[in-house]
Amino acid sequence: MHLAWATAAEKDYEFYLWLNDDVYLYNNFLEEIFETYYKFNNRIIVSGIIESIDKSEILYGGYDANKNLVNPAGESKPITYLNGNIVLVSKEIYHMLGNLDPYYCHDLGDVDYGLRALKKNIKIYSTKVPVGAGEKNPICRERLNNTTIAKRFKRLYAPLGSNPKINFILGRNINLF
Repeated sequence: MHLAWATAAEKDYEFYLWLNDDVYLYNNFLEEIFETYYKFNNRIIVSGIIESIDKSEILYGGYDANKNLVNPAGESKPITYLNGNIVLVSKEIYHMLGNLDPYYCHDLGDVDYGLRALKKNIKIYSTKVPVGAGEKNPICRERLNNTTIAKRFKRLYAPLGSNPKINFILGRNINLF
C-alpha cells in the first residue's frame, strides 16, 4: 500500500482511494463515498462500510471511540479506529498526513493512519450505507489449538499475524490520544 500510494502521489491526484482486493464493490460505491465527503465540507477521510456477502452483518469500516464496530444504518458515523478496506483521502489531507507508515507491512497501518488524522483534527466518517461486500477474515490473533509452539510463533510473526513489536509501536502511538 505504501509503495502504491507513493507512486500515485507522484502525479498529485485530487483523491486517493484505498481498495482491498477482496472487496466486491457495489455499483453506487463512488456516489456514496463522495456524498459523504461533500456532506462534511471536504476535510474528512471517508471509510466505506463493508457488509457480508449475504448482507446479514457489517464487517468493516471502522470502530468508534469505545471500539464498537460502526453500523451506520443510513447515517454517516464518526470513526476512531479506521479499517482500510475502502477509504477516500483527498490531496489536501494527503499533503497534511503523508503516506501510510511503511513500518506497518499489513496489519495496523490503517489504524495508525486514522489516529494520525485525528491527532491533526481531521475527522473520519463512514458512508451511510454499505458500499461493498466481502468475507470476514479469520482472526489471526487467536490461539491455535492442537499445534506446536513453533507453528504458533511462525503465524504470530507472519505478515497477517500480530507481530508484538508492531502492536507495541501502535500502542505507544495510541497513548497520544
